[in-house]
Amino acid sequence: MKMYTKICSLIICFIFSFYMAVIEAKVVPGTVSPSQSTKKSEQTNEGMDTKLINTESKVNLTLGTASESGVFYPVGKGISQMVNKRKLEYGLRFITYSTSGSKYNLQAIRNGELDFAISRFDLAYEAYRGVGIFDKQEPFNELRYIATLYPMPIGVIVPNKSDIHYLEDLKGKRVNIGNPGSGKRSVANMIFQAMNWGNMDFHRVTGLATREMGEIFCKNGIDGIIELLGIPASFYDKITNECHGRFIPIPSKVIMTVQRNNPFIEFGEIPGGMYPHNPLSVQTFQIGAILLTSRRLSGDVIFRVCETLFGNMDEFKKIHPALESFNLNNIKKKNTFIPYHNGAIKYYRKQGLTM
Repeated sequence: MKMYTKICSLIICFIFSFYMAVIEAKVVPGTVSPSQSTKKSEQTNEGMDTKLINTESKVNLTLGTASESGVFYPVGKGISQMVNKRKLEYGLRFITYSTSGSKYNLQAIRNGELDFAISRFDLAYEAYRGVGIFDKQEPFNELRYIATLYPMPIGVIVPNKSDIHYLEDLKGKRVNIGNPGSGKRSVANMIFQAMNWGNMDFHRVTGLATREMGEIFCKNGIDGIIELLGIPASFYDKITNECHGRFIPIPSKVIMTVQRNNPFIEFGEIPGGMYPHNPLSVQTFQIGAILLTSRRLSGDVIFRVCETLFGNMDEFKKIHPALESFNLNNIKKKNTFIPYHNGAIKYYRKQGLTM
């Protein structure tokens, strides 16, 4: 009996010791474990972070995207695969999460649930300043910009055989402005304000999500739809090929009016020949899909991520056709409206860019 009790006591002690060792070794994603060594950055005189992750130890980092049916998710998954392929070299491991989108991602970075996220530039801008849908919160001053991944041009689409050729021709028609909280609704609000339109100026205004919007357009139940997607996009393929949709231009005057309240907006275009019924390029405006993080993350980690993406651009662009324009020449030197992370600045300066 005494021998049995002694054996049981030894087993319990062993299990307890093992449990404590696991707890002590656990690394919270994107942070430095107390047991890991740190080193001072060589760039402290340039404002770089002083605490760097010891890359000899594997660090798990989380990346938020959006629905698996969109572009954010495959791009985010591709980023994770590229980083993970080099985990023995950099000691980093990415985990990709499908989320409800930009709003959730920004909140999750703020709360420390995510380390990285892909977001629409307009919502990131609002979060950083504490305005728009984030006006009930304090400005997210810790939010940091890494790079614009690809542009999302706004598409205003009408039936090809309709008499609608210009934006002002939509007045009095049936239009869909998107479901509340969606990119479609945000962009529609920008256009409506610039055109000084209200719902009463139209025969009918609906607030359908993308799938429902597409279905009713294909049944000729609506005269105009507004969408915000990276191109080429499968949704546009269906709308233009199967349902004979045609893009109409947004005038320069309207775009400049939109820019006054939304300085992150840029002129863009739907390339001619990409979709049927539009042999010539169609002028529009665009919002960037951007890669974000928090100031709390080490500059060393951000530098490694930039090195992975920009140092292997051919590999990165194969992830999705929307990434075709991704390159160092498109890196903004100013007017990012959200501060660059110091690790990104360090990488861009090393490539000869003046930041």
